[in-house]
Amino acid sequence: MTDFGTLALGSQVAQAGAGVANGVTQSNAIRAQASYDRAAAEENAKLIDRQAQDAAERGAQDVTLIGNRGKQIIGTQRARLAAQGIDVTSGSALDVQTDAAVMSEMDKLTAKNNAAREVYGYRSQASAVRSGASLQAMGARNRARSTLLESYISGSKDIMLGAYYYDQMKGLNKDSAADRKKAADFATLKASDPYQKR
Repeated sequence: MTDFGTLALGSQVAQAGAGVANGVTQSNAIRAQASYDRAAAEENAKLIDRQAQDAAERGAQDVTLIGNRGKQIIGTQRARLAAQGIDVTSGSALDVQTDAAVMSEMDKLTAKNNAAREVYGYRSQASAVRSGASLQAMGARNRARSTLLESYISGSKDIMLGAYYYDQMKGLNKDSAADRKKAADFATLKASDPYQKR
């Protein structure tokens, strides 16, 4: 003899188990996606770090080139002035060389400043990528926990409903027409239960 209560309880327990298993699967999928996203963000941040390093190196090269060009200009000025018999250590000749040196230094400072701004921009971008990845990972952890919690709560509800159905239908025999009618009436009532619907 099969008891309708046992069937109802078994059905609800199976439903609870399936719901919890689904919740665990979803939670694991959320965590795996978050792990992948964080690794991808870190790789992007590393690429941006390399761009910052490249900008710093290019800036240093520019400063060196500008300094060398300034020295060449001053050297050329001294040679031309000396070839004309002008004393290069005083007067207007010295002023021209001093102006060239000052302009070279200003160009070097501009190059340093431009490189520093570019490096700062890249480093800020890399930092933002890493921070965003951390926030996304935290959100994913919370979603994964919430998914698990919801599945456990839903599973507990299913088991409690199963216990209630068992209590209402225990002893009803599927071979008895009267018991089948009672079980059908209860099933109709169960189907209209707003808490049963998900």
